[in-house]
Amino acid sequence: EAFAILSNPEKRRQYDSRLQGGGAKPLSNSELAQMKFKEGKIEFAKYNTTSALELFGQAAYLDTATAKYHYYYGVTLAKLNRLKEAVRAIERAINIEPSNADYLAEAGHLYLKLGFRTRAKSNFEEALKLAPSHARAKEGMALVAE
Repeated sequence: EAFAILSNPEKRRQYDSRLQGGGAKPLSNSELAQMKFKEGKIEFAKYNTTSALELFGQAAYLDTATAKYHYYYGVTLAKLNRLKEAVRAIERAINIEPSNADYLAEAGHLYLKLGFRTRAKSNFEEALKLAPSHARAKEGMALVAE
């Protein structure tokens, strides 16, 4: 919604005039984080990885308690081959939501790329306990078995 308003010149003018008139209250960090995250997903979908990384990082900074912000930040770091940073970001997401099989499986794949097979296997096993048919975790287990 924020992107739609800010990217449309007429809606943007209306929004700005409301702000100047004092009609709108300032956005909270949580609301700003949501806006940054939505913008980041749009940039990520357009393969603008660097822009997406910045936006996801801002979202995670503004709202440290939302796991998906850290997860998307980590996935984007991984796309940029910044694997150690990616693992740290996804580990933050796992600390917030330890029962998220997607986060565990993705961390497992990063551990594999970094050469930590045992740690990767542990993550895949945990993900499969939570979601026995999780495709990404099954894929990881097959790679560990090779």
